[in-house]
Amino acid sequence: MLELALLAAITIVAGILRFYQLGEWSYWIDEIATINRAQLSLWELLVSIQTGFSYVLTNITLSTFGVSEWSARLVPALIGILTIPIAYFPIKAMFEVRTALIAVLLIAISNWHIFWSQSSRFYTSLMLFYFLAMFAFYYGFEKDRLAYILLGLIFSLLAFQERMFSLLIIPVLIVYIILIKWVSFESPKGFNLKNLLPLIFVGLGGLMVVIFDGIRYASSGFSIILNELTWFFARPIDDPFRLGIFIFLNIGVPVVVLAILSGGYLILERSRAGLYLSIGAIVPIILILVANPFMFTEARYVFITLPCWIILAAAGVNAIFSLSHANNKLLAWAVLLILVATSARSHLLYFTVNHGDRYDWETSFNFVENRVEEGDVVVSSRPQIGVYYYAGKILSYQGLTPEKIESDRSRYWFVVDSEKIWDNREMKTWLDENAFISDFQYLRLPEELNLRVYLYEPDS
Repeated sequence: MLELALLAAITIVAGILRFYQLGEWSYWIDEIATINRAQLSLWELLVSIQTGFSYVLTNITLSTFGVSEWSARLVPALIGILTIPIAYFPIKAMFEVRTALIAVLLIAISNWHIFWSQSSRFYTSLMLFYFLAMFAFYYGFEKDRLAYILLGLIFSLLAFQERMFSLLIIPVLIVYIILIKWVSFESPKGFNLKNLLPLIFVGLGGLMVVIFDGIRYASSGFSIILNELTWFFARPIDDPFRLGIFIFLNIGVPVVVLAILSGGYLILERSRAGLYLSIGAIVPIILILVANPFMFTEARYVFITLPCWIILAAAGVNAIFSLSHANNKLLAWAVLLILVATSARSHLLYFTVNHGDRYDWETSFNFVENRVEEGDVVVSSRPQIGVYYYAGKILSYQGLTPEKIESDRSRYWFVVDSEKIWDNREMKTWLDENAFISDFQYLRLPEELNLRVYLYEPDS
């Protein structure tokens, strides 16, 4: 009874953190893409390859409640909350009650998970399906249950429908199978042809798709796979070290450190669960870092590894509790409280200072709207967002030139963010030399992010 009461309390905490100020934060650019896609007809969504469960549900909420920040984020928030009780029972089956309770508590207060629960994107559903697929495969091998393997394939398909990088589960499974076979671990009783055959068939099916797509490319010059990846290869960010830092900061440095030590401890104890979760935590990140110099990658692409890191950290805390003497568990409580306090600090910045860790476009556009005069021109680096917060016409910053502005003789307002301001380097230099900064927002994040409102007055 106490176990379920604690689980209910943690779920309530998760709900409070995810619904608090859910509709307060301004849209950010990727949310606009979600809203535009989710407003397609249900039939168009259902027949699309890369339209997952979350888009269909968001379509329903937007149709029911209208388009707003709150309605657009309702589905990710609900999935984020439901993740707590859904994830609890698989974690409990893999370890035991205390580890499971600590793990879901850490997920509930994870700032990274809260952010994606409060963003109109697919990441909470992607992470949930990916985690359930990982657990189903693990339990299928452990219990020699083909039904779990097939269930894992279903969850993998649901995750793939959300986003293609859920395919990172393939190298995780391959590395796990190889290490179990070739390192001194006792193989689970489900490591047999009956359970491996479905995975082999799916792998061969995927290989045939790649081969067929390659033949089509050789004959016609068109490839569906390359077409999907073209945008990513056109924008590489050659700094894997920086990306790695952002990944670990998002997971939480105390969680990462404890998870690494706990994973090592469990592997030395010959725990297959420890080995599996360690592989699930590390392999996707290594692959993303290796790909980073050649293609566009972001820390969010390995958000799917968050449960692995958190479960390993929870197992570490539980081990400290178990190894402590009955009357001397202060150290174990101290470790747990450090993890909670670190999250609490992140929450303080997230909710009270950083506007949900995103730009406050609404405030900036309201600032302009309250000061704009007849004949003024408004420009933005994100005009797609501006249409939700400014009633007038907005020009795109990317296509402007200083010559056009100077010849126009009008006052110009610029609402530009630090990420896109460099898309037009000529204009960036010209703004710094010829325009006034009328309003400025600064986000206290590891990345140096700011949102500026410039005013250019030709006669000033």
